[in-house]
Amino acid sequence: MNWLATLLNPIGKTPSLAFTRAWTLLFLMRFFMIFGVGFILTILGISGINTENLSVNVIYLTGFVFLLTSMLSVVIHIRRLNDAGRSSLWAMIILIPLLLGSAVALAGITRAAGEYTKNYELRAAYLADPEAWQEQRKDRPEQPADEGDTASSSSEWSGGRGSRSAKAPYRADNVLPGQEASVLRPNIRTFYTMMMLFSAFVVPWSLLWVARLPSRTDAGPN
Repeated sequence: MNWLATLLNPIGKTPSLAFTRAWTLLFLMRFFMIFGVGFILTILGISGINTENLSVNVIYLTGFVFLLTSMLSVVIHIRRLNDAGRSSLWAMIILIPLLLGSAVALAGITRAAGEYTKNYELRAAYLADPEAWQEQRKDRPEQPADEGDTASSSSEWSGGRGSRSAKAPYRADNVLPGQEASVLRPNIRTFYTMMMLFSAFVVPWSLLWVARLPSRTDAGPN
């Protein structure tokens, strides 16, 4: 089995056994990024090592691995379909989780960017005149959510993940996290999480139909 040809050359053909091996490799790459790396970070955290920056890098690396494995998966499916004498257009089904995950992530980025812009303007107004902001707040009726806002602000952005809690709105006297942490990073996680969810519907088709298609021995050598 030529691994480079199997994973990178969509023109050739791949029999069922080689396809299953390549599919398993791509699956294990994703599995390791989600569970293996997560377990390693947990162990490092328990041992007292600060893994905050490492965790941020892992988020982007995981997103890249999911994107890469999707492209490679299209290649191996095209080769398997070529070997079975079926239309390679069937392989586009593999892109459905990637497209849906990207759509959800882009929608989240758009929404988070709008919220960030609003909060940035509030923060700028507070920094321009903190005393005036405090006076305006005193004139407003007290809200139950205001209690412990300062304490909750640190937990809202806990772990450097940039995922805000929906329990309390942003207060301008709290530090506003960076745009990357509040807009891009959480939606990268959304991207590969949605891909995992949608891929659950594609896996049975891949293993139960594509992998089991009989090879066409009269179509030439594999």
